[in-house]
Amino acid sequence: ATGASYHAQRSCSTPLEENHVAEISDWVNGNSSEAIYLLIGPCGSETSIVAHAVARQFDNISRLGSSYCLDRTHQDQRKPTNLFSMIARDLADHDPEFMACLWDRVKRRAIGSSPHIPMQFDFILAPAQQLMSLGPVLVIIDALDAYSALLNGA
Repeated sequence: ATGASYHAQRSCSTPLEENHVAEISDWVNGNSSEAIYLLIGPCGSETSIVAHAVARQFDNISRLGSSYCLDRTHQDQRKPTNLFSMIARDLADHDPEFMACLWDRVKRRAIGSSPHIPMQFDFILAPAQQLMSLGPVLVIIDALDAYSALLNGA
């Protein structure tokens, strides 16, 4: 989706925000068995700023596989239904091996053929599990809560 990537100009301005970025970086580069880091905060909190700062940091070292920043002001372009197809495309652009694994899966079934979010997630997860990555690759989704009503079928 147009403009759905992180905003490079958004940066941390408080020690708390900088601590969150450091904590996430430590988690990514550590030995945690947890594959998902969930940063939650109320609307207007620093979570989006932290997400954009982490995206910039990992993009600078070629470890950002995808960033998808949902935005209520661009609901016509950035929809939850676009989420996984855009992440799949970003990951394919990032890693030719992922692209080959994804293409094998796409030949059998298009990602957009199911509105079911867990099925779309599996569409990306299955090819990713076949990879022999040399390090962590980060996928950032910002402001998913902005679309909770749409995701819940409301």
